Amino acid sequence: MSKAIIFMIISLVFRLVHAQQYDTIQDIDTKKVNEIVLPENVRSAFRLNFANAKNAIWNIENDDKYLVEFMMNNEKSSAVFDDQGNLIESATEIRQNDLPATVQEVIKIEYPNYTVKKAEQRNSSGNITYRVEAEKDTAIQLLIFDIKGQKQ
Repeated sequence: MSKAIIFMIISLVFRLVHAQQYDTIQDIDTKKVNEIVLPENVRSAFRLNFANAKNAIWNIENDDKYLVEFMMNNEKSSAVFDDQGNLIESATEIRQNDLPATVQEVIKIEYPNYTVKKAEQRNSSGNITYRVEAEKDTAIQLLIFDIKGQKQ
């Protein structure tokens, strides 16, 4: 075979392998990465902040932030780090009963016919908030509260 044909075959194989990394064009904005290609300061910060984490799945977001989803203490959790290894935000899924009483009361009064489908506690630089997905029939409300039950 000529060198040109070999080059075209190798080029085609490379493009096919590379294209299979993404399911859709939108997936290019957030790329899954192996922990080995992460900057050492990001890996160290993750291990320091979440020593008991299991099954970490890393993504690079399009603004050079690192999102990691993992299990810790049998709860789904996530964290976002900048490229310097600074923890920007963390989140942990919680049960409805683990929401602060003030938040549960607001939901009970203001959304009486809604069912809480998902709740999580978020920590952004020490600012704790609660994100709740509540559903009624086919309507879904995304609610965010502070610890006092004030909607954000």
